[in-house]
Amino acid sequence: MGFEAMSLDGWGCARRGLFAGDWALVVVTVMLIAGIAAADSTEDSADSGFPIAQGEAHDESGGPSSVEASGAQVPSPATQAELEEAVRKAEEAADEAWAAARAADQRARDAERKHEQSGPYLGAAFAYAAEDFDDSIIVKSSVAGAAFLGYRFRRWFSADLRYEGFDSFDLKSSLGRGEIDGYAITINGKIRPFDGPIQPVIGIGLGGIRLDADFDFNNGTQRDSSQSEFVFRMSGGIDLPVNDHLMVNFEAAYLIPDDDLSDLEIGVLSAGLTYVF
Repeated sequence: MGFEAMSLDGWGCARRGLFAGDWALVVVTVMLIAGIAAADSTEDSADSGFPIAQGEAHDESGGPSSVEASGAQVPSPATQAELEEAVRKAEEAADEAWAAARAADQRARDAERKHEQSGPYLGAAFAYAAEDFDDSIIVKSSVAGAAFLGYRFRRWFSADLRYEGFDSFDLKSSLGRGEIDGYAITINGKIRPFDGPIQPVIGIGLGGIRLDADFDFNNGTQRDSSQSEFVFRMSGGIDLPVNDHLMVNFEAAYLIPDDDLSDLEIGVLSAGLTYVF
């Protein structure tokens, strides 16, 4: 394999192969260059007029030649054959490393295309919901869960339908104690601004939220109420692929209800899994 066969595209493939772990290409290339340089040096010595295997060399005066007098060593045919064999083996190893680099590059391209292609996906997440309610009440944070179904339309854009459930925000105020349960259903558009298998995700969504409150007043009376309103959802996170179909998701989101529930804003931290079809 000659150096003239290495195109610019080939060198780019080799560089990508190195990042995939094919360091053998560097070692083999150095061996190839060293072998060719040694062979060229031997040929130059032969062309310079040094007598090889022709008996003793003498100068015009009949005495020993300058080569013989100086004690210079001329490569023997056996040494030349060994150099040629070393070069041949280096070329074979270089061909194998080149093929391995191309295979690694192709695998990386296939994996990247898999995680950038369009198609449906579904997932679930475990979450921690922190309240940002009105300051007049004290609330303990809630455990939450989520499930979602979506579709990736382009490499950089997807949309999903998401359900988030909140379990028992514990309330405490000067009037009594209670708890709030609820859920939100939103449609979210998500943008992935950067290429690659590890992608940050920015999302904006709109939907509805329902909260059910049970409150026990200090005077012994009870009050149950339910309220539904529109909700605006903002989110940011990152997707990490595990294999061709499974991805791990980390997300932080903030839900802002409208009108009568505007004082009951909720922050959500979640970790989940997504299955890509």
